[in-house]
Amino acid sequence: MRRRSEREMSRRCGGSFSPWAITVDIAAAGVRAVAGVVIATTITLVATVPAGAAVGAFGPTVVVNSNAATDNVGTDYHNRETYPVAVAVGPERWLALWQSYAPLPGGGGGGEDQEIVRSISTDDGRTWSSMNALLADASFDERFAEYVPAAESDGADVAVVPMWYELTWPNDGGRRVGILRSEDQGETWSSLIQLSSTGSDNPPGDIATDGAGNWVAVFASDDSLGGTIGTDYDILFVSSSDNGLTWSAPAPVSSHAATDGGSWDIEPKVATDRAGTWVVAWECQGTGDAISSTTHDLGATWSAPAVVVSPASGYLGEFDIETDGAGNWLVASTTHGAWEAEETRTVRSTDAGASWGPKVYLGATGVTPDLIWAGGQWKVCFGTQAKALSSPDDDTDLVCANSVDGGASWSSLAVLNRQISTGAGSNAMARLAYDGAGGWLAIWQSEDPLDGSLGIDADIFAAAAHDDCPAAPAPDCTGTTVPARSTVRVQDKPAGSGGGDLAVWTMRNAESTALADLGDPTTATSYALCLYDQTSGVAELVHELDAPAGTGWTAIGAGYRFADKSRLSTPVTAVKLQADGDEVGRFRLKASGLTLAPPRLPLAQDTEVIAQLRNLQSGRCWEAVYSQASTNDATRFSARSD
Repeated sequence: MRRRSEREMSRRCGGSFSPWAITVDIAAAGVRAVAGVVIATTITLVATVPAGAAVGAFGPTVVVNSNAATDNVGTDYHNRETYPVAVAVGPERWLALWQSYAPLPGGGGGGEDQEIVRSISTDDGRTWSSMNALLADASFDERFAEYVPAAESDGADVAVVPMWYELTWPNDGGRRVGILRSEDQGETWSSLIQLSSTGSDNPPGDIATDGAGNWVAVFASDDSLGGTIGTDYDILFVSSSDNGLTWSAPAPVSSHAATDGGSWDIEPKVATDRAGTWVVAWECQGTGDAISSTTHDLGATWSAPAVVVSPASGYLGEFDIETDGAGNWLVASTTHGAWEAEETRTVRSTDAGASWGPKVYLGATGVTPDLIWAGGQWKVCFGTQAKALSSPDDDTDLVCANSVDGGASWSSLAVLNRQISTGAGSNAMARLAYDGAGGWLAIWQSEDPLDGSLGIDADIFAAAAHDDCPAAPAPDCTGTTVPARSTVRVQDKPAGSGGGDLAVWTMRNAESTALADLGDPTTATSYALCLYDQTSGVAELVHELDAPAGTGWTAIGAGYRFADKSRLSTPVTAVKLQADGDEVGRFRLKASGLTLAPPRLPLAQDTEVIAQLRNLQSGRCWEAVYSQASTNDATRFSARSD
């Protein structure tokens, strides 16, 4: 284990160290303290906070790049697509961007000249347009290795992305960073707005907007800014207050940029609460720590750097930063090293990055985490080779977790997409986006040939999800006429235990329910089962299970039946909806599999657990309340209704 003094760490990274004002039960081995900050080789957190919600299930895999079936021959993997990002640019409209090595129409791209390309979906991610280059000069430009690490939108028409590129001989001047801007939801793009001109910029970087015309982009550069900060890599920022039309000159984030010696600061991330506060986090290679700094005036001044997370050994891997706009700031990160080999965890700040709390582990080793707060919940997805959580082979698959308590606890991990767990080839670089209206998109790079139809090169895949359950229970749902006629069972078996996750809900004797109330799920009526857990009498959504209309539904004598053993569109495997001539309803729903992700157990049930089945077309719902449980422990919750 490396031991570093406070003076050494401050000199090399510019970090300020203050005690964590957080109480937590720990069991630690190899504990050391630096100016009141306890850093332990092993930390076991005892959670006394509400459990995180289960992650919503993403639908079937969709191939984004239109050349996926033709961009390679046999075992040629060089024409790959990589580094995808996505952003919502309108209702049911998604913009996807990535780096393409494949030849583009009219020349350009392929082999050594990588280009940034885009595709647009106007039907909520189900289909995608033909891919084409962002820049009009892609066929004959002298840029090399173009790369887009992030994308942002103002929530309407404007989308802005930072772009890194290298200049080819004879104009080789190192790596540069520029900005591209669209005013028509990603259809057309501006010429490249260059942000740097000397030194060499080190990808990746990040960009964020407050939705009110202000933007901040951050990147690492060895530009000395005219000899004012030295030639080691420091974190620079640029800002715009006119929706990305013009940008400030590059300036350092850290006040120690001129005095931090040979320490490299790299891979910055930025987030804003959209209320004037911006936090930048980055990696200090000199110590392996993640560092953060905060501005409240669009970069005119920055706080002294603070340590976000310090690995017990090894070095910091990939990480991401986000905020919920309500005082919680989260960083998801990995560590590479002997003690925390590729361990994935989050840390939280409640004071805008001035101090950071203890690590909360996500339950699996992993790489490249992507973190997002939207729709009233946190989601994090990352790549893992944990066989018990994904496919039985050794490739990398993608898993996700949710939190509804500011990152204090997380749901069980679920495979992002069913086809990921059954296909061959590694999946990586998952990125998440939200449209502001309950719609989610996951986009990632995959080497899965999809049964041989795509070859072995990397292509771009996507999957969509929707939040259909309200945050709080509906007040007017139909109940049952007979006590104890509804049951609920949730099973969350630990990874590798040999058991499977399971959710089963039944309800009989639902009052005032006619056949017409069920709608027609074979064509247009989708359903969602919403599970709420009360803590001190306040109900929070902890689980959602969706049964979409269409494929899988059949009409039966007095209702409808759904069956989907493939689980490609939802972890729900069976549903039965019935209403007899006496207007009495009977319902049953069952779900299982790797994408299920039950809520973290035991449930609080203080004082009740509430299950509501919702007809998403009409809004009609049916409810059962459970104030007593027959089993409520770390692996199982089961109860009969009141």
